[in-house]
Amino acid sequence: EARRDETSDSSWLQLWWNQEGYLKYREPVVINVSYFFNIKHDDETLKDVEGKPLGVMRGAAALVALGQYRKQVCSGQTPQETIGKKNIPLCSTAFKYMFHGCRIPKKDQDVYKM
Repeated sequence: EARRDETSDSSWLQLWWNQEGYLKYREPVVINVSYFFNIKHDDETLKDVEGKPLGVMRGAAALVALGQYRKQVCSGQTPQETIGKKNIPLCSTAFKYMFHGCRIPKKDQDVYKM
């Protein structure tokens, strides 16, 4: 009953994952770990005169796209994600951690602030 009250606006799995799988995890956390983003190799990146990829252009394009997506999320305009043939809605509670959040190191378990 206490767990139900504790997770009334979310999921017991989210609570467990945030604590055990993320905040209590004591190995070094690499800088590019993200719940939300995965950047794959892109052969379409603009190239300089010598044919080398212009990473700054790709980075700028990613920031613009991320800013547009953030605006959709914060305004509630992001379409509901669904799964399966019956289009079962997925929980979108985790979106609140995508932007405006920060993980703060502590001795036994890190914390996050929003």
